[in-house]
Amino acid sequence: MCSISLGQRVAATGNQQGRTTSVSELGFLLTCTADFATAEGFGRDVKLTRAQTIMQGADHCNFRYRHEARGSQ
Repeated sequence: MCSISLGQRVAATGNQQGRTTSVSELGFLLTCTADFATAEGFGRDVKLTRAQTIMQGADHCNFRYRHEARGSQ
């Protein structure tokens, strides 16, 4: 089992070779960026707003899912 703490940095590969990425930045890119696509998968009537995430340094993620009735804005 692999264990990485949030303070560690990992090496990037490819075009970004030599650049390091924090585990929280990597976590945001791999996990948090999928939140909006996931909400979209629930249906066109489901909207997600989120102004902050733990991975970006906030003390909590403030997800707000909203179901919009068809025809409303």
